[in-house]
Amino acid sequence: MTVRIATMGMAGCSGCHIALLDIGVKLLDILKDVELVYSYPLVDTKNPIPPNIDVALIEGSIRTEHDKEMAEAMRKQAKFVIAFGACSAHGGVNGLANVFGGKQGVEYVYTKTILMAQKLVPSEHVPQILTNDLRLSDVVKVDFVIPGCPPNPDEIASILTALLSGETPTLSSKSICDECPLERLTEAPAKLRRIHEIPEPDKCLLSQGFLCMGPATRAGCNAECPRRGMPCTGCRGPSETVWDQGVAMLDALAAMEEDEISDFKLPRLAGTFARYTYASSKLDNLRKGVQKE
Repeated sequence: MTVRIATMGMAGCSGCHIALLDIGVKLLDILKDVELVYSYPLVDTKNPIPPNIDVALIEGSIRTEHDKEMAEAMRKQAKFVIAFGACSAHGGVNGLANVFGGKQGVEYVYTKTILMAQKLVPSEHVPQILTNDLRLSDVVKVDFVIPGCPPNPDEIASILTALLSGETPTLSSKSICDECPLERLTEAPAKLRRIHEIPEPDKCLLSQGFLCMGPATRAGCNAECPRRGMPCTGCRGPSETVWDQGVAMLDALAAMEEDEISDFKLPRLAGTFARYTYASSKLDNLRKGVQKE
C-alpha cells in the first residue's frame, strides 16, 4: 500500500525540510512505499492541495492570513498532521515578534531600519499580517509534533518509520540534562558567562555560568549541543515535567541570590528563556489577555 505524504512551509527558514533531506540514504528506505504528492520546494504552489493525503508535515509558524488559509486547507485533506519543527510546534523564533505585536514589528522593519530606503510598509499584493504569530495548533488540530530547530534527522526517520508502519510514535519524556554526559556540579556559578568563552570540558555548562536551557527542555537530540561545549538554547520546547519552559528557567535562576551571581540581570536575559516558545508561553497568554482588555 502506497502512503501519500505532503509537506508545507509557512513562516520559517525551510531548515526543517533540509533536516528531512539530512536523513540521507535512510530516506530512500522510508520513501520506497511513499508517494510525495505535495511539497512546496518541489511543486508549483499555485497547484491546489491534492485530496486523500495520509501524512502532512507542516513547517513554520502562522504569520499571515495566507499561512492560516493554507494550514486549514491542508488539514481538510490530510488524515494525520505533524507540526514539523520548533516554529510550527511552539511558534519558534518568529514568536518573539509577539513581544511588540506583529504589525508593530513589520512597521519597525520597513520604516525604521536603515536598509529600507522608501520607509513604506508594503500594502499591495501581499498577505495580511496577523496580530500575533501563532503555532500550528492554534489554527488546526495537530496529531503529532516533531520538535527542534531544526529537528534531529534520526528522530525524523524513526517517527516517520513508526507512522508508516502503523505504529504510534512517542517523544522522550526526559529533559536534556537526563541525556547529557557532562558532570553536574552542585555549587552556584560565580557569574554568568558569555557564549564565546571557553568552558571547562566534561563539566555542566549551567554550573559554570553558561545559560543552558537543558533542565527545562525536552530530550531526544542526545544533548548534541552541550556535548560539544555549546549551551542548549531550548529549541525542542518544554520537557513533560515543565508547565512552561521559559518560566521554569526564570524560576530556576531567580532562586539564585543576586550576591551569588554578581552580574545577574534578569530583564536583560528574559527573552532568551523563551526563544522558541514565547508564542505558546504563559507569558504571551498573559500579554494577549491584557491586549484584549
